[in-house]
Amino acid sequence: MHCVSLLHTYEEQHLDLRQKIYIAQKEMEETKRDIKEAQRRNEIDKAVMEEAELRLSEIRRQKFEFERDVVKPLEENKGQMDMEKVLGYIEDGIKRKVRDAADQPTNIGNKLQNATLESEELSRDITKRQETLAKIEEETQRVEKECAKEKALCERLRFQLDDCSVPDVMEYIQVKDRHKRLQRTFHVWERKVELSERALRSYTKAWKREKADVASVDHTEARASPGHPMAVLRLPKIN
Repeated sequence: MHCVSLLHTYEEQHLDLRQKIYIAQKEMEETKRDIKEAQRRNEIDKAVMEEAELRLSEIRRQKFEFERDVVKPLEENKGQMDMEKVLGYIEDGIKRKVRDAADQPTNIGNKLQNATLESEELSRDITKRQETLAKIEEETQRVEKECAKEKALCERLRFQLDDCSVPDVMEYIQVKDRHKRLQRTFHVWERKVELSERALRSYTKAWKREKADVASVDHTEARASPGHPMAVLRLPKIN
């Protein structure tokens, strides 16, 4: 089948799952059509065989009647033939042939009609197969373009890998060592900043407390010496 040959032909081009399913579905559809066509032809062959068997049965019957009505009496009468029976047999044979000839146009018409229907069905099947072939060819061209793009990409990657320079081992170790030293220095300074911030917060709190104490002393002395508003302020001793 055409789909099977396509599947085998492009199997080496790394088709993806969707493309394989598409081709497999087309193959199944074509197989179903072939099975249907084989069944139809089988039915036609069976009909032909049945007709042949009927004709053979009719010939055997005519032979039996001829031997019974003509040959056997002729042998019994030692060559004397009963002309009436012979004529009757011939007349019956002519009537059967006339009847068969009358039925023949009808049979031919039926066969012609069946042949016309078969031709129309074959035409539709050919059209479907041509459409399927066009779709498969279109899909094949698309796959070929994708394969060409993938090959070009592989070539670019291979070229980049060839040009890629790997750093020296000693250089890498030295850079790694410098990085570790910088990290340790950063952690040390980070700790120093944290301690400085704590000390600053402690000094700020102490300064605010001393400032509050000074304001309290100034207010007390101002109330104790109402006549001397401009008395000298005594500041507390700060250690």
